Amino acid sequence: MIWIVLILVVAIALGYWVRGKAERLRAEEGSETFRGSLAEAMKRPHVVVVIGISGAMANPEEVHQRLAIEDEIEKRKLGTVADAGSENGAMSLLVVAAQRDAERCAAGIREILSSAGLLEHSRLEVRV
Repeated sequence: MIWIVLILVVAIALGYWVRGKAERLRAEEGSETFRGSLAEAMKRPHVVVVIGISGAMANPEEVHQRLAIEDEIEKRKLGTVADAGSENGAMSLLVVAAQRDAERCAAGIREILSSAGLLEHSRLEVRV
Protein backbone atom coordinates (compact mmCIF):
# COMPACT_ATOMS: atom_id res chain seq x y z
CA MET A 1 0.00 0.00 0.00
CA ILE A 2 2.78 2.42 0.90
CA TRP A 3 4.47 1.70 -2.42
CA ILE A 4 1.42 2.81 -4.37
CA VAL A 5 1.23 6.08 -2.43
CA LEU A 6 4.95 6.65 -2.90
CA ILE A 7 4.70 6.06 -6.67
CA LEU A 8 1.78 8.49 -6.94
CA VAL A 9 3.66 11.18 -4.97
CA VAL A 10 6.70 10.78 -7.23
CA ALA A 11 4.54 10.95 -10.37
CA ILE A 12 2.82 14.15 -9.18
CA ALA A 13 6.14 15.75 -8.21
CA LEU A 14 7.61 14.84 -11.60
CA GLY A 15 4.58 16.36 -13.36
CA TYR A 16 5.01 19.65 -11.50
CA TRP A 17 8.71 19.70 -12.31
CA VAL A 18 8.11 19.07 -16.04
CA ARG A 19 5.42 21.77 -16.21
CA GLY A 20 7.71 24.28 -14.47
CA LYS A 21 10.62 23.43 -16.77
CA ALA A 22 8.41 23.89 -19.85
CA GLU A 23 7.21 27.29 -18.61
CA ARG A 24 10.79 28.42 -17.99
CA LEU A 25 11.86 27.29 -21.48
CA ARG A 26 8.94 29.15 -23.08
CA ALA A 27 9.84 32.28 -21.12
CA GLU A 28 13.49 32.05 -22.19
CA GLU A 29 12.47 31.53 -25.80
CA GLY A 30 10.31 34.63 -25.64
CA SER A 31 7.52 33.10 -27.67
CA GLU A 32 4.07 33.92 -26.48
CA THR A 33 1.76 31.14 -27.57
CA PHE A 34 -1.87 32.15 -27.64
CA ARG A 35 -4.38 29.73 -26.19
CA GLY A 36 -7.87 31.02 -25.82
CA SER A 37 -11.19 31.74 -27.44
CA LEU A 38 -11.75 33.59 -30.68
CA ALA A 39 -13.23 36.49 -28.69
CA GLU A 40 -10.00 36.75 -26.69
CA ALA A 41 -7.95 36.61 -29.90
CA MET A 42 -9.90 39.55 -31.34
CA LYS A 43 -8.87 41.68 -28.34
CA ARG A 44 -5.15 41.16 -29.01
CA PRO A 45 -3.03 42.56 -31.85
CA HIS A 46 -3.67 40.30 -34.83
CA VAL A 47 -3.54 40.00 -38.60
CA VAL A 48 -6.46 38.83 -40.73
CA VAL A 49 -5.29 37.17 -43.95
CA VAL A 50 -7.76 36.65 -46.81
CA ILE A 51 -6.60 34.60 -49.80
CA GLY A 52 -8.71 34.37 -52.95
CA ILE A 53 -9.52 30.86 -54.17
CA SER A 54 -10.89 29.38 -57.39
CA GLY A 55 -14.33 28.31 -56.16
CA ALA A 56 -16.79 28.96 -53.36
CA MET A 57 -14.98 26.52 -51.05
CA ALA A 58 -11.31 25.58 -50.96
CA ASN A 59 -10.32 22.45 -52.85
CA PRO A 60 -7.87 19.96 -51.28
CA GLU A 61 -4.83 21.58 -52.96
CA GLU A 62 -5.79 25.02 -51.61
CA VAL A 63 -6.36 23.60 -48.14
CA HIS A 64 -2.87 22.06 -48.24
CA GLN A 65 -1.45 25.46 -49.25
CA ARG A 66 -3.23 27.13 -46.35
CA LEU A 67 -1.97 24.50 -43.90
CA ALA A 68 1.59 24.99 -45.20
CA ILE A 69 1.22 28.75 -44.69
CA GLU A 70 -0.08 28.20 -41.14
CA ASP A 71 2.86 25.92 -40.36
CA GLU A 72 5.36 28.44 -41.74
CA ILE A 73 3.81 31.28 -39.70
CA GLU A 74 4.19 29.30 -36.51
CA LYS A 75 7.63 27.94 -37.47
CA ARG A 76 8.92 31.51 -37.96
CA LYS A 77 7.32 32.46 -34.62
CA LEU A 78 5.33 35.28 -36.21
CA GLY A 79 2.23 34.38 -34.25
CA THR A 80 -0.38 31.75 -33.52
CA VAL A 81 -3.21 30.85 -35.89
CA ALA A 82 -6.38 31.30 -33.83
CA ASP A 83 -8.92 30.68 -36.60
CA ALA A 84 -8.90 29.49 -40.21
CA GLY A 85 -11.41 28.47 -42.83
CA SER A 86 -12.81 29.05 -46.29
CA GLU A 87 -16.09 30.34 -47.65
CA ASN A 88 -17.49 32.68 -50.29
CA GLY A 89 -14.47 32.30 -52.59
CA ALA A 90 -11.79 33.04 -49.99
CA MET A 91 -9.63 31.30 -47.40
CA SER A 92 -9.07 33.23 -44.20
CA LEU A 93 -6.66 33.10 -41.28
CA LEU A 94 -6.69 35.02 -38.03
CA VAL A 95 -3.15 35.19 -36.65
CA VAL A 96 -2.53 36.50 -33.12
CA ALA A 97 0.78 38.37 -33.35
CA ALA A 98 3.77 37.15 -31.35
CA GLN A 99 5.07 39.68 -28.81
CA ARG A 100 2.02 41.79 -29.71
CA ASP A 101 3.84 43.11 -32.81
CA ALA A 102 1.23 42.92 -35.55
CA GLU A 103 3.31 44.91 -38.07
CA ARG A 104 6.24 42.46 -37.87
CA CYS A 105 3.76 39.59 -38.10
CA ALA A 106 2.14 41.07 -41.23
CA ALA A 107 5.53 41.66 -42.88
CA GLY A 108 6.51 38.02 -42.29
CA ILE A 109 3.17 36.77 -43.61
CA ARG A 110 3.57 38.90 -46.76
CA GLU A 111 6.98 37.28 -47.30
CA ILE A 112 5.49 33.78 -46.88
CA LEU A 113 2.61 34.55 -49.26
CA SER A 114 5.03 36.02 -51.80
CA SER A 115 7.24 32.93 -51.76
CA ALA A 116 4.12 30.77 -52.22
CA GLY A 117 2.98 32.92 -55.17
CA LEU A 118 -0.23 33.97 -53.38
CA LEU A 119 0.52 37.58 -52.46
CA GLU A 120 -1.27 39.06 -55.50
CA HIS A 121 -4.44 37.13 -54.56
CA SER A 122 -4.28 38.07 -50.87
CA ARG A 123 -5.36 40.86 -48.56
CA LEU A 124 -3.94 41.50 -45.09
CA GLU A 125 -5.61 43.55 -42.37
CA VAL A 126 -3.52 44.55 -39.36
CA ARG A 127 -5.62 45.11 -36.26
CA VAL A 128 -4.04 46.44 -33.11
